[in-house]
This record gives sequence, structure tokens and C-alpha cells, in this order.
Amino acid sequence: DYFLLKRLNLFNHHVGTGQQLLTQEILNNIEVPKPVTEQIELFNRKAASVFETIFTNSREIIRLQELSDLLLSRLAG
Repeated sequence: DYFLLKRLNLFNHHVGTGQQLLTQEILNNIEVPKPVTEQIELFNRKAASVFETIFTNSREIIRLQELSDLLLSRLAG
């Protein structure tokens, strides 16, 4: 859903200059492609792999920061 909304570039469809609005009429007139099930499944597999890598990298960064803090505290102490 996120990627679809991002691809639709909704900010190009707003009205108003102060507080920009997306009216129901605007949203109803935007054509949304409906991908076939195989495309959705392929995307989900690829996206799952990417998000797993991001999650793993985030955990490693946290561990490395903890190790860095420990080593710096030993050097300073």
C-alpha cells in the first residue's frame, strides 16, 4: 500500500495553497493499477528480503554501538 501511494504521487493532485487538500472527488478520479497476483507475490518476496536485511543491519548497528561504548569506556577508565 505504501509503495502504491508513493507511486501515485498524490501531492500533484491536491487543491488549495494554504492547507492543501485531497478531496474524495480527486481520489476517486485517480486511476490505480491492479497488479496481477503473481506480481504482488513476487514483490512481497523481494520486499521481505530487503526488509529482513534492513532489520539485520539495524540489529548489528546497535550491537556495534554498544561494543564501541564499552571499548571507549575501558580506554577512558
